[in-house]
Amino acid sequence: MKQELFKEIYNNIHLDSKQKERILNCLEKENHKIQAKPQKRFHIPAITACACIILLAAVPVLAANTPVLDRITQAFALLNSHEAQLTEEQKNIYTKYGNILGNKIKLDSCTITLEAAVCDEILMCIPFSLEPEGEALPANKDIYGTMLYKKIQNEIGNLIFCFKNTEGRQDWEDYLGKFTILPSEIQEDGTLKGCYLITYDEREIIKPGVIMQVNLPDKQDSFTARETASEFTINKIAESYNIPFNKELLLSQGLYPATNMEISPLSLKIDGTKTKGKLGFMSNLFFYDITVELKDGTVVENLSTSPRSCESGNTYSIFQTFDSPVNIEDVAGIRIEGKDFNLWFPVEVE
Repeated sequence: MKQELFKEIYNNIHLDSKQKERILNCLEKENHKIQAKPQKRFHIPAITACACIILLAAVPVLAANTPVLDRITQAFALLNSHEAQLTEEQKNIYTKYGNILGNKIKLDSCTITLEAAVCDEILMCIPFSLEPEGEALPANKDIYGTMLYKKIQNEIGNLIFCFKNTEGRQDWEDYLGKFTILPSEIQEDGTLKGCYLITYDEREIIKPGVIMQVNLPDKQDSFTARETASEFTINKIAESYNIPFNKELLLSQGLYPATNMEISPLSLKIDGTKTKGKLGFMSNLFFYDITVELKDGTVVENLSTSPRSCESGNTYSIFQTFDSPVNIEDVAGIRIEGKDFNLWFPVEVE
């Protein structure tokens, strides 16, 4: 009976070449990432499972040594991505936590509008919309893989973000990291929507009154700034909230003790110390699933499948960067999950 059901579903799956290409690209990209932590068990609908069989039959090399269900789940998320459309809730979050902008930058292939800037102490999110130059494109058209999309992607990706210090120098870009999210579906108003995520290593850099500059790159050297295209002042920094937690609970599972957990609309950060247990060995939280869950039961999406971590001496810090700002009041708690344990730390914001 189950075989007949799967056969029927199999025969009714129709993916075009673009969808297949996006899924395969996702699988290939993720295949190069080293996954040290245990994998979750995913409950995937039958139609998704059948599509997995179709795709993986064509790419057995990619499937080898890869947590298949994890990769497939991520790949299918690309086909149903909602990043391109800002909901009313997201707009309210930008107003609540961020700085509303409206700065326009004219480029060769498009005009980009920086809509807002939401900052915490380690990250800045800049949602934008852009209107392609030339002939108007039909709404809902996906331009992924076209020359226009590649040109836009290159131009907006090469913009140089830096902080302007009191002496007028523009050398803060050495402290910054930049990640560009650019969905490829044309919106009803003829624009593309995405966001920049800017990271900075030193917390004292970002504070109210700081001026952010957006510079055009030199056409001969994309790493050299040509001129300042726009600038804006950061007037508001989103507050981070400390999460109460039971330190002994982590120790009882053989995990490095945490000294601090804090969450902002953009990120989760856990600080701790590396110490020896009674048996001389303890595990780093980095190797386990750490998820932020909302009160409606959904899990906050991250930019990567695993957190990033840094260590100094006997201390460590683990970061998770959200792919879009969240309302802290909607967060239910933090879950840390391993093969033999499932720890829950509620978040209560007064």
